[in-house]
Amino acid sequence: MRIKCPSCFAEFDLLSALDSEAGRSLMGLLAKLEPYLSRPLVAYLSLFRSASRALSWDRALKLAEEVLALESDKARLSTALAKAVEILRDKQAAGGWKPMNNHNYLKRVLEGVSAQAETVVITPLKQDSKPVYKSKTAAALMSLEGLKRG
Repeated sequence: MRIKCPSCFAEFDLLSALDSEAGRSLMGLLAKLEPYLSRPLVAYLSLFRSASRALSWDRALKLAEEVLALESDKARLSTALAKAVEILRDKQAAGGWKPMNNHNYLKRVLEGVSAQAETVVITPLKQDSKPVYKSKTAAALMSLEGLKRG
């Protein structure tokens, strides 16, 4: 079965990709994940290959399994993956970028995500004792209404 890439419109034979045990395993792993996690994970995996080379199924599977083992909170992992991909894609666009070879950067981003979650402080809104009215007429009417009620 031939499919077409939505990004570059290159044709791809899905059956030949699934001939590889690692390819089948990776597709199965990604299919079991929620889209909020699988999309940033695939984008993150793309950072491990150079522009001129493809990532092998074996390496992609190994990397995906390592990433999923880093964090049990999938929402936090998804946020960290998205942040890491965004920052590294900006560096990639600036030039002089080399493909990643480990998960150390993602680990640092994960630390930052947890630190942010722990330092969230909710401050109550200040409520003025007197309401603000759009016109003097409205203010006068409400003042009279207040006198009437006692």
